[in-house]
Amino acid sequence: MSDAVRFVIVIFLLDIVTIFFLRELLKDFLLGSCSKIGVRNIREKLSLKDRIKLNYIEPYIRDEKEKRSFRRHYLFYQFKCIAAPVLFAAVLFFAVTGNRWTKYIVFIYAGYVLIPHLIIGIFEYDPIQKCTVHAMKKHPHKQKRK
Repeated sequence: MSDAVRFVIVIFLLDIVTIFFLRELLKDFLLGSCSKIGVRNIREKLSLKDRIKLNYIEPYIRDEKEKRSFRRHYLFYQFKCIAAPVLFAAVLFFAVTGNRWTKYIVFIYAGYVLIPHLIIGIFEYDPIQKCTVHAMKKHPHKQKRK
C-alpha cells in the first residue's frame, strides 16, 4: 500500500469521526431548545430518513442566532455526508491506477476536510461573548430586579 493511500484512509477515517461529531453537535441544538423528555418524544415519531438527515431540528430552535449557527453546521454536515465517499473513491482510484493526479486530489481532499472547519470557526466566533457557539444567558427569574 502506498503512502498516498494510507494518508487518504487516515483522512477518510477522520472525516467519518467528524461526521459523527457533527451529528452530536446538531442533536445538542435540539437538546438546548427542548427538555430531555421532549427530545425523546420528538425522536420517537421520526422516520429513518429524518433521523439520518437531521432536518427536523431547525423548527424547534427558538433563538435566531442559534438558528444561523445550526444552518451553517447543518450545511457542513450535508456536504460532508455527500462528498466524503465520492472524494475517497476518486483518491483511491487515482492512487491504485498510479495516476500522477493523486497528489492534487489528496490536497483537494485535505482542503475539503480543513477549510470548512476554519470557515465555521471564523463565522461562529463572537468576541463580545467569548463563546463560539452559544452565549451563556441568565435565566429571567434569576436576573436582578432594579
